[in-house]
Order: sequence, then structure tokens, then C-alpha cells
Amino acid sequence: MRRTTALAKCLLISLLALLMIPGWSNSVSAGFNVWTSNGPEGGIINALAVDPQTPDIIYAGTGGGVFKSTDGGASWSAFNNGLTNTIVQVLAVDPQTPATLYSGTWVGGVFKTTDGGVSWSAINHGLTNTVVQALALDPQTPAIIYAGTRGGGVFKSTDGGASWSAFNNGLTNTVVQALAIDPQTPAIIYAGTYGSGVFSMQQGEKMIYLRRVLKHGWRRELERVQ
Repeated sequence: MRRTTALAKCLLISLLALLMIPGWSNSVSAGFNVWTSNGPEGGIINALAVDPQTPDIIYAGTGGGVFKSTDGGASWSAFNNGLTNTIVQVLAVDPQTPATLYSGTWVGGVFKTTDGGVSWSAINHGLTNTVVQALALDPQTPAIIYAGTRGGGVFKSTDGGASWSAFNNGLTNTVVQALAIDPQTPAIIYAGTYGSGVFSMQQGEKMIYLRRVLKHGWRRELERVQ
């Protein structure tokens, strides 16, 4: 009996010692209401994107380029071939063809890959401001892309990034830090700005409806497209 009690005490002491090892308790409870580090190590993570069809594939945009994981974040590899600017601020995955991915960079504009990050190409024709802080893809027509820039406002592409045009009618603040598209009505797009709240536009053949969020309520404007 005493031998059994002594053995139990030894096991308890061993367990307590393991719990005191930094990181040991976290690794045991990973995935159960506890945040754990999954890498990539040593970088500032500015953006994350998950393949909508294969969720184990994750992309991380960092100050050192794009990293990719194919095992849910257990391991990472750099995917920067052709990415001549590695300060990646935003990532966007084509929801219909997830191997197509866009990366918005600091002063390098937008880069595109069609092979899951194996190779990248700059797609900046018409993009006159190359500090890209936000990207949004039309969920129904992914060839339609919007880019939010620092000081240049919003740019729109209808050909998968091959060419861009400024898209700033009524946008009084051109420092755009966030973009979002209505998933059910993709003609409605929202732009979050630095210091002037949120703007929205409903695109149409004859009318553009703009809505701006202010501290003291909503201001609504209706402008006819010339």
C-alpha cells in the first residue's frame, strides 16, 4: 500500500514538473480554446488568406514576402519567386480558382500568381499608386478586383488585374485601408478610410449611391453618372 502511494506521489510530482515547463501545457491544449503559435517565425504578419476549397492551405503575407503552409500551419515555406517587393500588406484568393492569388505590397503595387504562389508577376498597368493596403474580389466574377491604396483611393480591374482604372467618384478621402464587397449584391462595395469613416457605392448604369459613415450619423448623397 505504501509502495503504491509513493508511486502515485512520484507520478503527480512528474506531472506538475511538466506543467511548469514553458509551452508544454499549451501544446497539450492546442486547438481547444487556446491560441498557440504556428509560425512562420521571425516575421511581422500583415495578412492571412485560406484556400476556400482546401483549408489546410494557408498563405501569410509578411515583411519578408509570402509564406505558404499546406498542413494547416504546422510548417511554412517562402513562396517569393517573382515577388520583387516583399513587403506584403494584403492577400486575396480567387474563390473559384484558389490557385490564383493576389498580393498587395508597399510601393510595389499588386502581384498575381496562378499556380499557388510558385511564381508571381507584377500587374500594375494603370495602377498609379502602388502602396496597396486592401484588395477585394467580386465573389461572383473574380476577374473584377478592387485595390485600396494609400493616397490614390480605389482602383478597379475587370480583367483579373491586367489593367486598372481609378474608381473614386465621391470618395473624398483617398487613403483607403479596407475594402469589402456585398456577397449577395457584388455591385455594392465598401471602402474604409483613414480618418473619414466608411464609404459605400452601389454601381449601376445610371446612378451611383454613396453613403458615408460620420461620427454624428449618416450623410447620404445621390450622384448621377455622366
